Amino acid sequence: MEEIENLTQMLISPDTRNAELALELLQQQSHYIEGLVVPLTILTKLSKNEHLQALANVVLHLKYTTKIIREWEQPLEVFEAAQNAKILNWARFYKLLQYYEKNREFYEPILLNHPEYTPYFEGVAMALMRTFKQYQLAYVYFQKVREKPEFSLQAKFYLAEMIYRYFLPEGKYLEEAPKILEILRVVQTHRPPNAERFWHVMGTICELYTDDIEQAKAYYEQVLQIEPDFEQSSFNLARIYFVNEQNYIAAQAILKKLVAKHARNVDYWFLLAQVEWEGFHNLDQAEAIFQNILKLSRNKHPQTSMSLGDLYIQKGSYTDTLRYYKMALAQHPNDIQKLLKFADFQYHQLKDTAEASRFYNKVLDLDADNELAMNAIASIKG
Repeated sequence: MEEIENLTQMLISPDTRNAELALELLQQQSHYIEGLVVPLTILTKLSKNEHLQALANVVLHLKYTTKIIREWEQPLEVFEAAQNAKILNWARFYKLLQYYEKNREFYEPILLNHPEYTPYFEGVAMALMRTFKQYQLAYVYFQKVREKPEFSLQAKFYLAEMIYRYFLPEGKYLEEAPKILEILRVVQTHRPPNAERFWHVMGTICELYTDDIEQAKAYYEQVLQIEPDFEQSSFNLARIYFVNEQNYIAAQAILKKLVAKHARNVDYWFLLAQVEWEGFHNLDQAEAIFQNILKLSRNKHPQTSMSLGDLYIQKGSYTDTLRYYKMALAQHPNDIQKLLKFADFQYHQLKDTAEASRFYNKVLDLDADNELAMNAIASIKG
């Protein structure tokens, strides 16, 4: 015990050699760590000592002892000492927080509920998101402090960005969409650089996740007032004009500008083909655009192949329909919607009930409760 007390005094000695010797002993002899008790007063001295680098290393070793953790009333001293020494990165902060969390009666009242610790939770969350790509874990740590008054504007923005980019497209946390909009509105009041990107994100959320098409349109239009060549907002606005408003002239005008500048973007070409076909009933122009898409994609755009098949049905060219449907199925052989469409084509246009039955049964192999396939088979059997 006397040896441990001497070691404790060495830690706070102004003599660099004593501190380094204490560090060496701690690293070599684990039993010293188990018995060492470092009260708050000594930790405070550690954090202010000019030989902080070596001493903060000692602090890092101490974090593994439950006995010591329970006697530390202010773990903030540990964070600050190690952070000032520039030896504790966010990955280690994360591990340290995980260690504290194991002691709930200590962690809840002392660490989680004190405002001074909010920046450390934020830092860990942002590092998990940006550096380590651990988005679910980052969400957990953002959640711990997001309702606190001390939760910073920067952390709010990163939380909103993460949910928008990585969770909403997968159908996760859809209930967060309105909250993200509110966060972005707050960020916008601070006039951030690249403001048009914020408006674009807000427009996308309104369009895809809150079903507020009018507000989405207003945001996209605001983007284009700031940056007329912002292509993604232009494309999304064209989609709204086409799908929601049937304003085919406006959609066509935007899409023609987009394909003129981005001639290899098949998404822009595909929507333009739909506008020409469904909006203006210009089958020849739509056919030419679809063929151009297949050329650009080297015949690897199944959606275009299926659309060409549909178009050729309207033209009465069933041989071409068969060719393009088969092209699409070759790339997506288990796509139920494509299989159903191909079976319907065999049944209704080609009157080939045997081939139609074969494909309807393939649908049932993939989805035994598919009512469309079951009804079609029943109709064939009479």
